[in-house]
Parts: sequence; structure tokens; C-alpha cells
Amino acid sequence: MNRNRILKKAILAIHALEALAPEVDFGLTSLAKIRPVHKKTVAANDDVVAGDNAQEGRRIVRDLSMAELQEVLRTLREGIASHPDFGDDSELFGRCGFVRRSERSSGLTRKTKEDSEGEEEQSPEPEE
Repeated sequence: MNRNRILKKAILAIHALEALAPEVDFGLTSLAKIRPVHKKTVAANDDVVAGDNAQEGRRIVRDLSMAELQEVLRTLREGIASHPDFGDDSELFGRCGFVRRSERSSGLTRKTKEDSEGEEEQSPEPEE
């Protein structure tokens, strides 16, 4: 259901009926029956759009607040790391949720020759 298309068709129908058949009753429908339904539908659609805009505004405020909080935490991290009494390996640094220097791993490991040979000797499939 394309809401914009339905609303445009309703407007076209209302204008056509006003111009060509304002008093004609087409079975169960007439201009007098279409107008209130169209008005109610437009009001409901406007409420939804206003709610969407308000929600988008709340999301923007939330995202800005998150960015501000992230900047404050970055400043705190740098402040603790550079403080002479604490530093980046202190208990305070770790308890604030930051990774202490002593707990970091480089992730730059390579297989040694001994590790490669050990893998060749141990095959995952049992021999029969």
C-alpha cells in the first residue's frame, strides 16, 4: 500500500467529483462520503509524520549526546594515561574499562618453524 499514491488518487477523485458530479451518488460512495474519510486519513497521516519527525529529532539529540560522552571518555582516558600518579597501566585505568598496557597484545604473531613442523606431524584424520 503506497500511502502517497492513495492520497493523491483521493485528491484527484475529490476534485473530479466536485467539478463533474458533486451531487451524484455512486452506489455506496459519493463526494459527501469521500471528504470526511479523506480528511480523517490526512489528519492521521500528519500525526504519524509529526511523530516520525519528533522521533528523528530525539535520535539526533541522542546521537549528539553519545558523541559528546565518547569525547569525554576519550579525554578521561588520555588524562589518566598521562597522569604521573596513575598512567596507562594503573588499576584506575583498567577499572574505567580501558585496556591496560600490560594487558595489550600486539596481534602480530607469526608461526615459528617449530609450530609448522608440529602441525604436519599431527594429522586430524586417524590412520587405519
